[in-house]
Amino acid sequence: MPGSIAPISRRIWRRIWHHGCRYRLRLYFRYRSPQFYRRWLLLAAALMLTGVEVSTGQILDTCTGLTAQAKINRVPCYKWPTITKIERILAEHPEAVKRIENATPSGASVSIGTARNSWSGLIFRCRGKGFLDISYGSYWEMREIKSIIGDRKHFLGIPYELWSY
Repeated sequence: MPGSIAPISRRIWRRIWHHGCRYRLRLYFRYRSPQFYRRWLLLAAALMLTGVEVSTGQILDTCTGLTAQAKINRVPCYKWPTITKIERILAEHPEAVKRIENATPSGASVSIGTARNSWSGLIFRCRGKGFLDISYGSYWEMREIKSIIGDRKHFLGIPYELWSY
């Protein structure tokens, strides 16, 4: 159709492109070497990995688990129970705590941790709240303790950290 919008707009764009205009559009692509694009892709991948690490902490947790045989408490402190509630729960379930403390061969220790003695010590809004700090001697004790606990983040509803002493 000669009077439709498509041929008219095509003519307008052709006039702008071929005959020039005060606001001439330059639609061209400058070729750069493959190394240039590889660097930008590497930078973009590094920024994405940094963003993922900041939000999840997966790399830090993996390195800590492999080197120190530990598990960091990743539960945010606003979800931690109060210290009095932790003491009440531990008093209600002494047999579960005894099972962890009697892990073979040398046993483990269970104590209440606070924000001051954890990796999240810079967080000041956690006053009066805590988590369980479980220390053990060997890799086999850690496996036994994890089988007793079962959950990856909570023991008896309380977040916990595992550390090898």
